[in-house]
Amino acid sequence: MGYVWRPRPNNPARWEMKDRERHWTGRREQPDYNRQWAEEWNAADPGAGDYPFSLPEFYAVAKAVTDRRNIYFFYDVHSANVGREFMIRGLSNAPYQAMHHEDNDWHVRLAAAWSVISPGDFTLDDYYTPDGTGATIGGLPPDWAYLHQGIFGFGGELGGSGIDYDGNGEVLPDELERWHQEEMGGRYAQPWQPYEHPVLGSIEIGGPHVSSQGQFPPAIGSLMSDRTDKSFEFLMYVAGLAPEVSLVEVTSEPASQGTHRVLATVRNDGWISTYVTRRALEIGGATTQAGPGAALNIRRREFPVVVEIQIEGGELVSGASSQEIGHLLGKLAHIRQWADGGEEVPSKTVEWRVRPTGPGPVTVRVRASAHKAGSDQETLTLRAQR
Repeated sequence: MGYVWRPRPNNPARWEMKDRERHWTGRREQPDYNRQWAEEWNAADPGAGDYPFSLPEFYAVAKAVTDRRNIYFFYDVHSANVGREFMIRGLSNAPYQAMHHEDNDWHVRLAAAWSVISPGDFTLDDYYTPDGTGATIGGLPPDWAYLHQGIFGFGGELGGSGIDYDGNGEVLPDELERWHQEEMGGRYAQPWQPYEHPVLGSIEIGGPHVSSQGQFPPAIGSLMSDRTDKSFEFLMYVAGLAPEVSLVEVTSEPASQGTHRVLATVRNDGWISTYVTRRALEIGGATTQAGPGAALNIRRREFPVVVEIQIEGGELVSGASSQEIGHLLGKLAHIRQWADGGEEVPSKTVEWRVRPTGPGPVTVRVRASAHKAGSDQETLTLRAQR
């Protein structure tokens, strides 16, 4: 992840994996996927590149997300070769309190789900380093997704090798070496052997076959199916939390002067509110970010529910044919309706007046939709008044 190992300031006998030194260039001299995003981007960071999205691959991914208004979460997975797998959540450069409490609620629930599905793995915010000093990472994809796009962002550090022989939830170095020798036959290391070096003289050479992914492949043998199975289950759980616009009821009743009063009640049957995050409600205006990535930041990212009516055999007397009705709370946000003053409600009702233009029946089609919450449609036939 671009960290450096160093002695702890308050306990030099122990070492810690700490935030990156600004002038350190050991591993990330080229633009890196995890440092190229516009949020908290820092030119001094190893792997930051000349400017956000400076490489076309990164720009293409960001543009695909920005252009699609129906995306409500952003997930990127890393093959970290860590002893214990974990999930990263935002924000990477700020404490939990910097995120709206409703959005934090979602991450807490997600962390609980991941701990069950994984099982036992944890979720962390990179701000909380071992000594709690924070400010460890800039240009990370999940933070860009949340702060610039107004959607949830998170990512998995998966692919740790080895077997947890003692069942404590983490593959420790001795267990990793045991697995390497007993299960893999030691294939990922070269046995130590004497060697006569032309300058250094008699030495020994050998050790792990280290690559950019670490000593071992990210997933081998049964590990691959284990990683993919639990990742699939987790992502299906997340997808199932999406907001879902539903037409609860479409009714009509006779009104004055031969007209019909048409009522449509719309509800969000999903777990997430139609605005997705409270952060999305704050986004708008222009950005001062330099480089081609400026076109990706920061525009309006919350899109209200729209209810539309189409009429055959009649005409609209009152009420706009297309109406924005604001947002609808999801199930997970109902408790926040009380805490935040009840600005939104789980359902809303739209009304029109319709007049027949001939002797036949009048057909009305009502459609409710939101970019991140799908759509629903109902058809109703209005009978002539006697």
